[in-house]
Amino acid sequence: MAKNPPFSLVVIATLALGIGANVAIFSVVDAGLLRPLPYIHPGQLVSMSENEPKAGISGAGMSWPVQSALRL
Repeated sequence: MAKNPPFSLVVIATLALGIGANVAIFSVVDAGLLRPLPYIHPGQLVSMSENEPKAGISGAGMSWPVQSALRL
């Protein structure tokens, strides 16, 4: 390694990038797939959206006033 420093730098940089990429990918997989959701009853979570067929809008988010009205 001392005889060819540019090659050594390329090897070290490649190893560093590979290790960093593996750590980043594992962190995302661990947080998103392996750990349970941080809720008491995650099976009871729902997703609500609004549709407006005349305007061609589907799956739009729901505003806070509409959500509050649905709770009542």
